[in-house]
Amino acid sequence: MDSDTPSERQNSRITGSAMPCACTIAGSDSGGGAGIQADLKTFAAFDVWGCSVITSLTAQNPCTVLGIENASADFVGLQMRAVAGDFRIAAYKTGMLPTEDIIRTVAANIPKSVPTVIDPVMISTSGSRLIDEDAAEALRSKLLPLAKVVTPNIPETCELSGIDLSRNPPETAIANAAEAILDGGTEYVLIKGGHLNGDYSSDYLISKDREDRVEGIAAGDAVRDGWGDGGVSAGIRDDSRCRTEIKTGINGLNIVKYTGPRFSGEIHGSGCCLSSAIAACLAKEYCVERACACAKVFIGDAIAGAYISESKRYSINPGHPKKSL
Repeated sequence: MDSDTPSERQNSRITGSAMPCACTIAGSDSGGGAGIQADLKTFAAFDVWGCSVITSLTAQNPCTVLGIENASADFVGLQMRAVAGDFRIAAYKTGMLPTEDIIRTVAANIPKSVPTVIDPVMISTSGSRLIDEDAAEALRSKLLPLAKVVTPNIPETCELSGIDLSRNPPETAIANAAEAILDGGTEYVLIKGGHLNGDYSSDYLISKDREDRVEGIAAGDAVRDGWGDGGVSAGIRDDSRCRTEIKTGINGLNIVKYTGPRFSGEIHGSGCCLSSAIAACLAKEYCVERACACAKVFIGDAIAGAYISESKRYSINPGHPKKSL
């Protein structure tokens, strides 16, 4: 039995939280392994308050998609205005944007002053095309110029750049593709290397005219604690979860290469988790290079601890194991 008197209970106080806030704009995954659900779990793992704007409802599990119901562009805009009306959004992240009208609405409502991570959900891991050409063109022309970071996989990089990277390309070809995307106005491109060959998985963060930032990171702004052990430092960091190398002399671009373990099999939701981890770090005011290092380490842990469904399919498990950030 509660021994507190009413007056004692009335003296309780809500202390509140100083958590930063991030917003995901994406589709809902009823199986919990991708989309809005994966994004919010990732935000929570980084101690970031997560708001959401749902662009599409899906009836799916890791085996199959049974149905999709897209939100109207007007309702997507209404959700964005509602969230922005009472939350100080420190970073946005976009995922599944299924129609041209939704893409244009999202672009019209994202403040240019807030860092935005664009996961250009255009082509699935298995190679299926997810949006039509009108929507793809709106993504290129309206949304990508607003991006702090865009995170394409290899098929999406080919689509956005017009450069074929399908046959395990050299780093010069990867740089050429990134440069073509950067020419559209994006500040950074993180090309995900999951489709490339090799014993390890490497991602390439590429930007223009940022020598001061890269050199500053190399001089000592290493990522510390928890999922940040990968870091960005001069040369290569010997961390098995994220070995980091600053590449020089390729097209005059700034390139940071993040290399981690390669996991066999398809992992549902890995792209969603990586991009939302970057957004969470940007909300915490990490620089982009540090945010991508943290995200690389985080995604490795989330894949290693993947949730296994009844069909023995793997879904990303953000925040496994739980660590102090």
